[in-house]
Amino acid sequence: YFHDTFEADNCDWQGHGAADIALSGRIPYQGTNALLVQNRASARNGAEKTLPAKAFQAGKEYRQHRTIAKRAKI
Repeated sequence: YFHDTFEADNCDWQGHGAADIALSGRIPYQGTNALLVQNRASARNGAEKTLPAKAFQAGKEYRQHRTIAKRAKI
């Protein structure tokens, strides 16, 4: 249903809890930009997007596919 590329804007994603979001070209999955989440107050803070009620109904189960890039410092 969604295909957010973050090439031009944040595609209506916002910070959840104490977290800031921005576009970053550091580790894009495709293209030149990715969504960067920073300044988290805790691990549960991150990015969120409001889903349209017409497409997603309460009580129904939906599957999520996500690709997250992680970088480890050694």
